[in-house]
Amino acid sequence: MRKQSVCAALALAVCLSMAGAVAAKPKSSTLTFGSDFWVGSTLVKAGTYKVAYDDKTGEVTINDKSSTLARATVKVEQREKAKPGWDIVLASKGGGLALVSLAFPGDKQNLVVGEAAAGSPASGASASATP
Repeated sequence: MRKQSVCAALALAVCLSMAGAVAAKPKSSTLTFGSDFWVGSTLVKAGTYKVAYDDKTGEVTINDKSSTLARATVKVEQREKAKPGWDIVLASKGGGLALVSLAFPGDKQNLVVGEAAAGSPASGASASATP
């Protein structure tokens, strides 16, 4: 009886550790930006980039083919429902645009960049895109 309990507990521990490893995988997708924009103090030129979110570090990164161009800490906010395409919010910053928030296609999480507060893109432009 004790041997069965130990085996069951061991099997459960293995399953839980594997589930945790799968859940911790960073989310990423390719997105084309039609205009230049700022992420913190980094200017990202218009183009196609790999956008990734790591829930362990709470960071969004924007990568080109060979390097990370921009990195920002984000605050996760739950949305009422998921949208089929990207949801990107940009706001005016000086003479350009700054990334305020983004949501991956089909995701109920809104990733708010830096000090920006959700619900305050009154001066910003929101765009939804379907890849």
